[in-house]
Amino acid sequence: MFVANATAAVKLVIECFKDYASSTNTPIWYGYHKDSHTSLVGVREATKMHRCFANDEEVDVWINSGGFGGPRSRQLGLFAYPGQSNMTGRRLPLSW
Repeated sequence: MFVANATAAVKLVIECFKDYASSTNTPIWYGYHKDSHTSLVGVREATKMHRCFANDEEVDVWINSGGFGGPRSRQLGLFAYPGQSNMTGRRLPLSW
């Protein structure tokens, strides 16, 4: 599948999540890193539950806890972050 840019790809993904969520009556949880581009931050408007991770340590703790505080059982979950920050140029861990 080809899209015009990363923003179009993000929009396509969240639209698919929303369609599935509405057809199955399943809520969506969304988490994103504070260094995310506005296209990733904007996804939170499509969800009822969202979380902005303030730093890398918060993400590491969240991942190491098995996603505690993230999506619940029978809930769709999506975590997004940039490979490289548009603000600082810093590269975030791809292992996340």
